[in-house]
Amino acid sequence: MIVLLSCHFAESSKETNTSIQEEVKGEKPLLRVSQTDTSIFCNFIEWASSNQLAAQSLPEVVVDVARYFLGKPYVPHTLETEGEEQLVVNLREFDCTTFVENVLALSYCLKSGRHEMDQFTFYLQQLRYRDGEIEGYPSRLHYISEWLVDNEEKGLIDIVSNRVGQSGAAEKINFMSEHAESYPKLKDNVEFIKEISEIEHHISSYDLKYIDKEQIDSFTDSIQNGDVIAFCTTIEGLDVVHLGLALHTKNKLHFIHASTRGNKVGISETDLSEYVRNRKNVYGIFVGRPKQVY
Repeated sequence: MIVLLSCHFAESSKETNTSIQEEVKGEKPLLRVSQTDTSIFCNFIEWASSNQLAAQSLPEVVVDVARYFLGKPYVPHTLETEGEEQLVVNLREFDCTTFVENVLALSYCLKSGRHEMDQFTFYLQQLRYRDGEIEGYPSRLHYISEWLVDNEEKGLIDIVSNRVGQSGAAEKINFMSEHAESYPKLKDNVEFIKEISEIEHHISSYDLKYIDKEQIDSFTDSIQNGDVIAFCTTIEGLDVVHLGLALHTKNKLHFIHASTRGNKVGISETDLSEYVRNRKNVYGIFVGRPKQVY
């Protein structure tokens, strides 16, 4: 009933593109969501309900949710709003990370049995922020290595590449602090740069295992539909350069992602192995498996 009332409000509102900034006392943070995004959420829930999506296995749900957003535009920096750090809800457009986060949050929402906006935003916050808590810009999980580790600790992700991959040389992570001028929230904030630098130092101590680009073909059967594929990069100071969701199709392992190629959400044109081999700045992948939630 809550969802139906919310949907009716969103669809009948004349200001469907007006952003709302709502401060909720207690455990909930500042929330930034538009009437348009509320309407998209409600339409999605209606579609998922009519297709009995929640009755499927989690991998099937993740893939079907990802497919639901095929063709949506790729837009970078949608989380970079002015003022205090907020939980930004944007189901209209995605970058590679926000696409994965939103698909997983919607999938967890469906499988939890509570198909309400509050449940969706709860999972989105858990996925996006360290320990699930919003405590300013540095609390966002900017690096995918930490995103994987933190979400494994919260029980949302299982880093399967740690079981089948190989250890790499310790990487010095410092891209954000070394390029602070490229991040509006960092360039004029010495305290944030210091916090980010300390986080980077911690991430640099991780011993995450990866699947080498030349060995991906040997591990395709170990990768399930809906697994998070993180592309490890040789770019100095950076850990991961791209993100997608695994999709087995036509006897090949592809992935769904928000891509600069075509500037939209789509299915990779080549299989995963070929995609990685064709990218000089990618040396392998991390694989994270979404876990069942209740």
